[in-house]
Amino acid sequence: MKVLGISNINFKGIKVLGNNRQENNSANAKISPQRVALEEMQKAYQELSDTYDSITIRTYEQLKDDIEKEATAKAKKAEQQIRCEHPYLSKIGFVRNGYLAKPLSEIQHEATRKKEEASRKGDIKTCDLKDELLIKMAETQNEYIRKIDELDRAIVKNILEQASKKYSAEIIQSARSAKGFSRVAGYDYEKQVLNDVFINKVRDEQSGKSPDIFGSILFFGPYGNGKTYITKSIATETGCKLVPIKTRSGETRYERFMNELKKQAEESENRFKQTGQRTVIFVDEIDKVIGKNSPIGKEFEEFIKTCSKKYHCSVFASTNSPSILSVDMNNPEIFPIRMSIDIPDDENMEKVLEHYLKAAQNEPLDYSEITKELRKIENNTGLRFNNAQIVNICNEMITQLGYLNIKQQAIIDYLKNAGITPVLDEESVEYFNQEYKKFIGEE
Repeated sequence: MKVLGISNINFKGIKVLGNNRQENNSANAKISPQRVALEEMQKAYQELSDTYDSITIRTYEQLKDDIEKEATAKAKKAEQQIRCEHPYLSKIGFVRNGYLAKPLSEIQHEATRKKEEASRKGDIKTCDLKDELLIKMAETQNEYIRKIDELDRAIVKNILEQASKKYSAEIIQSARSAKGFSRVAGYDYEKQVLNDVFINKVRDEQSGKSPDIFGSILFFGPYGNGKTYITKSIATETGCKLVPIKTRSGETRYERFMNELKKQAEESENRFKQTGQRTVIFVDEIDKVIGKNSPIGKEFEEFIKTCSKKYHCSVFASTNSPSILSVDMNNPEIFPIRMSIDIPDDENMEKVLEHYLKAAQNEPLDYSEITKELRKIENNTGLRFNNAQIVNICNEMITQLGYLNIKQQAIIDYLKNAGITPVLDEESVEYFNQEYKKFIGEE
């Protein structure tokens, strides 16, 4: 980077810090899912308890009835068998006959033994059933505890995600809400030059002194690198009134432009007399009105030579094509400061990344590694990033990842998988390099 009109000066860089902001939004937690889970668990417990009681009672009663039926049936069968084998005994008297006493006693004893055995089996079966039901109840309890834990984690995660989305926009805005040059990331040399040649002199003027303030400054470079943004930041930094003038198309654009420029200059002088406030008139894409064969080139030259002292205004202009301007670039009174706002080098890219990610980061970030990852994308595509796109990438990462996930590996993974394509093509880069050589020369 080189600035014509200023000798080489070394300046200390300015580091821009963001604002870490996190808020606890746990008050918004919804607990109804846990209540539903608890109610379901209580219902399941009651159903299991009812099942246990009914099955236990039913099983015991059924076993008892089965035993009685089995014993009675066997006794009747034995009696019928004896009658069949000894038909003559029926005439003597079945029950009273001593001959039957022993067989019937054995049958009754066997029936009693069967009842006791069945009773023991019933007790065992009942105990087994009880254990089975208790195990099932314990499993049910563990399942619902796990379910509640999952609900808790899901709700906490949802709260964090909602908070992340809610504050992502605020974090993005916080990087832009800084005042003056503190919102411009990187380009420390350019900012220091502008401080010395314009901002400090405007402050001297505001304090009652009469400094010699430049009437014009020209920014040039590829689109999206901050020419307009820097101009707005200078106006904010100095408290100057910023007045943009659009460069329109059509045959009458030259006359309309000069009329508007003179009108704003007169309003600037009236404003300065009343309030002491200087005006910055900004003309974006100035090559549209003072490009090749422009009929107002000379008139514009004369205006910017005197506008600072006569009207207390300065014209800041921007262009992508400085070499086509139809003004005398050899005259030090015409755009005495001509500053290229270059495609970001590694240092400036790192500072832009830091400025827009620092407020959202969850751990210290290695901006050098992030820059290298962006350079890999450039090398793979043959294209280049401008500053505006780097800012958009930062904002998109904060929005997509959420400020709680702005971590080194998450950023690297995002850049690898997001399918990002740089916006400056090879032709645009080469055009800038040629314009730079024509307008600034070799460094």
